[in-house]
Amino acid sequence: MTDLYLVRHGRSQGNLNNLVTGDVNDPLLPESEEQISAAMSSIELPVFDKYITTAWKRAKDTASIIDPNADWLIERSLGETDAGSVANNNLENFLSKYPNFYLDANNSYPDGESHICLKKRVIKWATELAPSSKKILVVTHSGPINILLHEAEDISMDKFPNYRLNNFCVSLIRIKSPRWHVEYINKSMRDIWNN
Repeated sequence: MTDLYLVRHGRSQGNLNNLVTGDVNDPLLPESEEQISAAMSSIELPVFDKYITTAWKRAKDTASIIDPNADWLIERSLGETDAGSVANNNLENFLSKYPNFYLDANNSYPDGESHICLKKRVIKWATELAPSSKKILVVTHSGPINILLHEAEDISMDKFPNYRLNNFCVSLIRIKSPRWHVEYINKSMRDIWNN
C-alpha cells in the first residue's frame, strides 16, 4: 500500500495575476512564503519514504520551506500542464479568445499540451511507483493533483478539472494495487499534522 500525500504549492504570482498556468519560473508570493513558514513552525511532519516535487520554482520553493532538510527528488512528469505560448496570459483573456477550450480535454494549448497529455504522463508516473514506498510526500500543482483525483474517483476527463484545490493544502490518495482510494481532499496541513 502506498499513501500519496499531494500538496499543492503555495500561492504564486501567477495565481495572483490569474494566469492560464504561469511558467516554470513563476515565484511564490512573499506573503505565501511567510504563511508556509509560520504554518510549518507548528507542524511536526512524519518521516516519508520519498519526498518529491517538480522542476517548477513555486513547487520547489514550497517543498524547501515544508522540509528544508529532506532529500527532494525532482519529478518532471508532475509539472503543471504545459500551456505553451499562452501560459502567462490572463485566464479571462485566454477564454475570451478560446471560449470552448475546456470543453474537450484533447484540446492542446497553443504550442503546448492537452489535458489528456498531462493525464498520460501523470498516470504513467503513478503506476510506476515503487511498491516499497509506503508514504510519499509530493509538492506539485493543481493539474497533476486533479488528474490523480480523477483517476482515483473514476471521474471522466470531460469534467476536468473537477476539484478546486487551495494553495498549500493536502489531498491523500491511498493506492492498494489495483485500487486507488481518496482519503481526503484539500485539508490543511495543521489539521493533519498539528503538534
